Amino acid sequence: MLIIRFARRGRKGQAFYDLVVAEKSKPVQKSFLKSLDTKIH
Repeated sequence: MLIIRFARRGRKGQAFYDLVVAEKSKPVQKSFLKSLDTKIH
């Protein structure tokens, strides 16, 4: 099953979040199918 999630990147206190499509059973940090957008926190 596919799910839309946020994947966190960046350093401590300087986070970036990627909106990605990933398999629900796999960790989003290691593998995802497609990156949709980047949000700055």
